[in-house]
Amino acid sequence: MLRPWFVVLCVASINCGVPKDFVKQESHNAFNNASSVAAHVKAKCGDAAATDENCKQASDKLGQLCHSLDELSKHAGGTGFDCAAWKENP
Repeated sequence: MLRPWFVVLCVASINCGVPKDFVKQESHNAFNNASSVAAHVKAKCGDAAATDENCKQASDKLGQLCHSLDELSKHAGGTGFDCAAWKENP
């Protein structure tokens, strides 16, 4: 999973010469992977998502990941992501 320090490192890299298109593409790829995991967690947890501690933790961590990727994408000039719906913003 993507760690917050990685996002800070990537944001710093944008300012240090890493092409923004590369960062946008990699954040998009990471978002696609995370959305697949989120769909799997949702399917596996089903109705237990509100009561099962493991499901809650997985959902919270995936939400944090999405928000970090959203911030990274926007910082690189991308449109960002809709974390509630797990979709890319138009």
